[in-house]
Amino acid sequence: MHQKEPTYCCQITAGWVIDSRHVGSEARFINSSHEPNVVLETWYVRNTPHIVVRTLRDMAAVEELLTEYCFDPEDQEACYCGSDHCT
Repeated sequence: MHQKEPTYCCQITAGWVIDSRHVGSEARFINSSHEPNVVLETWYVRNTPHIVVRTLRDMAAVEELLTEYCFDPEDQEACYCGSDHCT
């Protein structure tokens, strides 16, 4: 049985996807959920884009970071995030 390689892609805007499969910070391990507790924002510093992780609420230090990856639902595989909003 062939095991599928993990995907570490995140769509920031239409046409701009970050693929950190081989290189990236620990932020690449933020999981997708239909009930996110963080958002990914694009901030520009001296005209260079940077991705910033911003919390949506106060969080415990041990809480898992979850964001909505924003991919087209037609392109996504089955979701197992456990949310009541999960499709």
